[in-house]
Amino acid sequence: MPDDINSDSDRPGALDPSVLAELRELDPGGTEKLVETVVASFLRDAQARLNDIRDAVSRQEGPPLRQVAHALKGSSGCVGAIGMASLSAQLQEAAEIGAFHKAVDLAGQLENEFLRVRLILES
Repeated sequence: MPDDINSDSDRPGALDPSVLAELRELDPGGTEKLVETVVASFLRDAQARLNDIRDAVSRQEGPPLRQVAHALKGSSGCVGAIGMASLSAQLQEAAEIGAFHKAVDLAGQLENEFLRVRLILES
């Protein structure tokens, strides 16, 4: 995985490199297996959560949307996906107040940010 993860000069980095560095330090023997396992789990789970977000937004269901946005915020933070964590927090807040017009936009931004993060993590 690249250490230079600020891919767009006009946008903040998709990932905080210090988070992946901390994971690398925890990996016994420096094999990167821990990082690979965490990243693979994140990518799989994030895609499922984005599907759940899309469904909850389309049904305008606040509590499930808040729960899945909260879960995605936490898992994004665990891999240093700071943009995703921020958008998930905003989506969680929108769900709490029933701002579904805002949730639609945030969900779209979150999906785009996930594509950006996935490209970086898979490279």
